[in-house]
Amino acid sequence: MFDRYALNSDFAQTTLNSLKRNFTDGMVWDNDFFITNLFAHPYHGNLYFNAARSNGLNFWESAPYALGGSLMWEFLGETEPPAINDVIAT
Repeated sequence: MFDRYALNSDFAQTTLNSLKRNFTDGMVWDNDFFITNLFAHPYHGNLYFNAARSNGLNFWESAPYALGGSLMWEFLGETEPPAINDVIAT
């Protein structure tokens, strides 16, 4: 919401059409900056994982939270096509 309303970022201006397109067009390989793909995505995966761990889940119970959080963001949180390399890095 911060990216959408405060920063007015293009990638965050999701609509029902962009959500539909994300599900129907499939995943791509993106060419984001190094710092985005190999720092930001693992960092955010860590936040999902540790949120589950801090709520008493073990390692294997927490791992799907990082995957689920990444997939949720890729398909629902941006207008760009979902990127498989972002999911892997997260």
